[in-house]
Amino acid sequence: GANAFKSCYTLGAVTLPGTLLEIGYQAFYSTNPNGYGHHLVIPDNVISVGAQAFASVSVYELTIGTSVKNIGNRAFDCDNMHIIHYNATDCNDLASPPFQLNRKSGRNINTLTIGENVEYIPAKLFYCFDDLACDVVIPNSVTRIGEQAFFDASVTSVVIGDGCVEIGEWAFFNAHYLTSLKLGKGLRTIGESALFGCHIDSDLVLPDSLEVVGYAAFYENNLTSVHIGPCVSFMDSEAFMIYDLQSVFIDATVPPIIGAYTFGRYTMPIYVPCASLCD
Repeated sequence: GANAFKSCYTLGAVTLPGTLLEIGYQAFYSTNPNGYGHHLVIPDNVISVGAQAFASVSVYELTIGTSVKNIGNRAFDCDNMHIIHYNATDCNDLASPPFQLNRKSGRNINTLTIGENVEYIPAKLFYCFDDLACDVVIPNSVTRIGEQAFFDASVTSVVIGDGCVEIGEWAFFNAHYLTSLKLGKGLRTIGESALFGCHIDSDLVLPDSLEVVGYAAFYENNLTSVHIGPCVSFMDSEAFMIYDLQSVFIDATVPPIIGAYTFGRYTMPIYVPCASLCD
């Protein structure tokens, strides 16, 4: 329950029973302050983890179980954390981020694994997580990435599996260390400002399945060339407002609807198929 072991400073490593269903508000707040190297495992039966449940606890490695549906504010605001295994298959969107927004001394997430059965990355899961400085692989099981899921996180490269059909609005907004992106073959929608302010460089090939590119989706990236597949039907205003953009290839034979300044205010060649239809 709430405050159950709060401020039990001499409490050692915690092993939670497999029958546990809920961890209350500040249940282990500020315990185990010197337990560097501790692996905290949230069992697969746990459904809810309350706000600040493990805040100010020293946890080197964190595993979040498959059944977790609700995670409270700063639930895992842990010290010394380096490894996260996220296995919650279909967690609800979060009202506030579960990790501390600002950098913490001794915390540097260099490994993030997302389980092969995860279906949804909930909104705000890694919101403003400065210490999340690693590569991210989204498995094929994930069908959607929620709004602001990696907003302003310090991820360096992202590979999105073929099962993902939607990247939500602001999902990777201002992830300014993100330089490498690989999109899955099943992607249909990239939401508003989804990759705004990232530093994805070189060329970008959008999958043939892509239909919609939202407002300012790739605004202020470092792309020099964009290749857009045959199914795209709508690209919103300023979607590719990129200073370094030098060429655009569009494979659609039916011209997509394009908003104002979709490709910025700059002069560049746009290549389309000879068979393109026009009014």
